[in-house]
Amino acid sequence: MAAPLSKMADATATWNWTSTHTKAFNYTKAALSTNPAVRPINYHSADQIYVVADTNFIGTGAWIGQGPTLQTIIPTDFHSRKFNINKTLGLLFGIVCIMNIRFANW
Repeated sequence: MAAPLSKMADATATWNWTSTHTKAFNYTKAALSTNPAVRPINYHSADQIYVVADTNFIGTGAWIGQGPTLQTIIPTDFHSRKFNINKTLGLLFGIVCIMNIRFANW
């Protein structure tokens, strides 16, 4: 969905905004602004807090959520990062970033 935008964020990328970037931006904006299921963590709730992560040779993705069970968690924060095949610590980076953001005030 946001891959064209991610490529433009690379330090070596040349700025060249095209209709593909506009479509990716509008699609991403619509997806993020119309999802009422995303909510902040309630630190006073008895519900568990979960970290879900995945990685492969292209990048890493992770998200944190809260709910009574693993099947009913509601997302609260997301992280994704593309990396070169040599950056094998991408998964750890994603988890640490989310934990630093969300658990700093715990």
